[in-house]
Amino acid sequence: MFADGATVSFRDKRAEGRDAIRQWHEERFSNHIDVRLDGAVVTAGESISAPVRLKSDRLEGRRLAELPATITIQTKDGLIATMKIEARIGAALKGLFGFGS
Repeated sequence: MFADGATVSFRDKRAEGRDAIRQWHEERFSNHIDVRLDGAVVTAGESISAPVRLKSDRLEGRRLAELPATITIQTKDGLIATMKIEARIGAALKGLFGFGS
């Protein structure tokens, strides 16, 4: 699924290479992360972007029911070269406090 030298970025963490990505994945899913599609998937060439909602034990522990985010993937030769998960802070604020974009 991931190319040699692939990277995954989420918040302040970055995993590079298949072994580091495997470890990152295990850590995320040990927190019972749930990723749900929250809109249209957009593709352009080898780029894929999708709005999602993240839920996890860690988020729940911080009194945040879910976190709106965007996942952006760049592929190369049919494999994931980079994957970036970015929180949509405006949407999170709107959900928490009723304001934001």
